[in-house]
Amino acid sequence: MQRFAPSEKFIFVWRLRLFAVMVLLAFLCGIVYVFFPTAALIAGTVLLIVCLVIWFWYLPRLYRTYEVRISSGAVALA
Repeated sequence: MQRFAPSEKFIFVWRLRLFAVMVLLAFLCGIVYVFFPTAALIAGTVLLIVCLVIWFWYLPRLYRTYEVRISSGAVALA
């Protein structure tokens, strides 16, 4: 069984996905802002804080803990 670290593009792909989700949710907050400005500002602030925590803390931690194992019958992420 061989073990490898994930590719350098791993964290880039996850950050790209997070950015796409953040843009979609920000758009939805913008729509909600028309009807409920206070609620949209609160939701947007919470969204921003959560995304920053994921971006700078969770994703690098996830990258360091992933390991790719290759055996004769399978490829496993652990």
